[in-house]
Amino acid sequence: TWNGASTNAGTDVNLSGTWKPTGDSTVGSLTGNGGTLDKADAGSGKTTINHYSGTTNVVYGHDASNPTQIIGGSVEIGTADSGSKINLITDNTGLNPGSGKAADKNKVSETLNQMAHKLTYSGYGNNPQNLTGSLKIAEGLTAGSANLRAEALSFDSNGVGQYNYTPETNDTPIEYGDYETKLMKGAKEAMLGAIALWRSNNNDLQRRMGDLRLSKEENGIWARYLGGKNLMDGQNTKLDSRYNIYQVGYDRKVGDWTVGAALDHGKSSDSLSDGHGDGELTTLSFYGSLLKQDGQYLDIIARGSHVKDDYTVRGELGHKLDGDYKTWGLSLSAEYGKRFTQDNGFYFDPSVELTIGRLDSKDYDATSDFAGNKKMHISQDAFNSAIGRIGFGIGQELEKGNYFAKLALAHEFGGDVDTTFSAENEPTKSTHIDLGDTWYELELGGTAQLNKNTYLYGTYTRNFGAELENKWRVDAGLRFSF
Repeated sequence: TWNGASTNAGTDVNLSGTWKPTGDSTVGSLTGNGGTLDKADAGSGKTTINHYSGTTNVVYGHDASNPTQIIGGSVEIGTADSGSKINLITDNTGLNPGSGKAADKNKVSETLNQMAHKLTYSGYGNNPQNLTGSLKIAEGLTAGSANLRAEALSFDSNGVGQYNYTPETNDTPIEYGDYETKLMKGAKEAMLGAIALWRSNNNDLQRRMGDLRLSKEENGIWARYLGGKNLMDGQNTKLDSRYNIYQVGYDRKVGDWTVGAALDHGKSSDSLSDGHGDGELTTLSFYGSLLKQDGQYLDIIARGSHVKDDYTVRGELGHKLDGDYKTWGLSLSAEYGKRFTQDNGFYFDPSVELTIGRLDSKDYDATSDFAGNKKMHISQDAFNSAIGRIGFGIGQELEKGNYFAKLALAHEFGGDVDTTFSAENEPTKSTHIDLGDTWYELELGGTAQLNKNTYLYGTYTRNFGAELENKWRVDAGLRFSF
């Protein structure tokens, strides 16, 4: 971005970024490479371009109480190369482009017309076809852009821009842009980041506890780290989330069972399409693990969680939306398997697992930087998850540890992410993400006994073919028994 005025008529400008004029400016030529001429300030002055080529976006402001009062100085173009384009853009503050009322539609049209008057093409009389353009009301919180196409901008005989329209007396709709605004999309992605963080905390017995057969004493305390990366690029959704979770637990033996409790806390850093989110997860768990002499095992764990995501996302013209999504969740997981061990310590280990969970619905307001800090009301439906896994592992038991590899087939039977967005004088819209799919998981790991009472364990996991990918995950823990 360059803030300043040009007073040298011989200056040649190649505009691919943003130029904010701070007063009357003259340039010999301007080549637009999709850059922005930001005229939204009243002090931007008149910008004179002796010769123009390429494509440029020119942004104007307007009075929120009287949108037809355009804020920003004029632009005058002398001559233009064939195929040149100018896009004149203002935001939707004080406008209701989604309204069916004739008065509201006419206000939009007259705002576009007054914005068009800011542009003069002096060479229109000689080469009227060389310069075309469009007029655009940028998207709001939920209202998509009202874009009246390139041919909507025309010029009168003096080369002054105009938008020729017939005042509305009926409900003929204005053409809209994408159904989802950038602000809707960003908020949706941030909440998906929180859901992904919560779902990432699911785990099997080996990941959480290592090989419990090495724990000979009655009581055990343990600490574990798990971290990884979740990624989604589909269904008009982009998320790149990296997370770190720390967990501590205590348990004791009761017959063939090991029962205990654990507390964990974790955070995620979420990269969104046009913004960033910071996720946070706190979970209290209670578990019981049954290990039988014939190799059978059963692991049951119940969790109560609080999850949140603070996010900031950007829309058209740089408008900002700040949101704070938070909710509670419960989950219950059961894994059953049997280890068939050979005399040389090699074993194979088939298992099945079912994890069911629910994140509560949440209604909240996100705050924008539109006039008056306009609110977007967001209603996030409850998220229900039911993931089934069928796994097969192979490994070897050693005198002081084990190592293994495991392949599993998983399916999400739930996974619907449904959200409704609304804002004053803008349409109410809903979005849907479907995480109900099937994928494969590969897990590698092992356990090493450090001394009679202590062992170290770790696993590496990643999945293949999931809509919401777990690109990688590392679990590492230390257990002390007494």
